[in-house]
Amino acid sequence: MRLVFIVPFWLVNLVPAVVGVRLSTFILATFLGIIPGTFVYASFGNGLGSLVGEPGLAVLLRPSVLGPIIGLVILTLIPVGYKRWRTKRPA
Repeated sequence: MRLVFIVPFWLVNLVPAVVGVRLSTFILATFLGIIPGTFVYASFGNGLGSLVGEPGLAVLLRPSVLGPIIGLVILTLIPVGYKRWRTKRPA
């Protein structure tokens, strides 16, 4: 649920407690669910530092800038892909 940004983040934290998920399972799932977004956002911030240091649009094509932008696009498209996958599955 953390990778697919359909459910509000605060609700993702409350539901396991109500359902009775073990703490170790919750911690592991939280760790695995937060890592992709954290990595992309940190890389994106690092790439933005390159934009400030050097003027010009050619900086946008560097892997340190373009890679995180592509990662951000992929993270953004995960909910779209999830919704399509859910609607195509037979009930």
